[in-house]
Amino acid sequence: MFSRNGTLQRRKAAREAAIVHEQRLTEAGLTRARLVADAELEMEGRKQEMMVKWEGNMARQKEADARTVKRIAEQKRSVEGQTALAARLANGPGGADRRQIGYNYHGGAGLEVTSWNKGVIDLDVEV
Repeated sequence: MFSRNGTLQRRKAAREAAIVHEQRLTEAGLTRARLVADAELEMEGRKQEMMVKWEGNMARQKEADARTVKRIAEQKRSVEGQTALAARLANGPGGADRRQIGYNYHGGAGLEVTSWNKGVIDLDVEV
């Protein structure tokens, strides 16, 4: 009987040890699963932060591009207006084609006559 009782106690101790071992494995698995879930949650949070920053940067870039396009359009209108004004001034009040002539004195090198219609004419005139 003693040996039978000892065998039962050993089996009971082995079962209890197996149960404790299974509990520890389960706890370790749960701990690992929690750590993995926490890491994934942290990574997801970082991704969302990066996405928000990227969207903010894209919005600012879009605003800057819109301002640039607007400025270019304003400059284009200004240049077109100046070109039209220059053409009206060049044609004069009667609409006739009027030449604009400028004179530049270059010391001993002579006098240079500049015509918008003909280019530069170099005169050898002493002053």
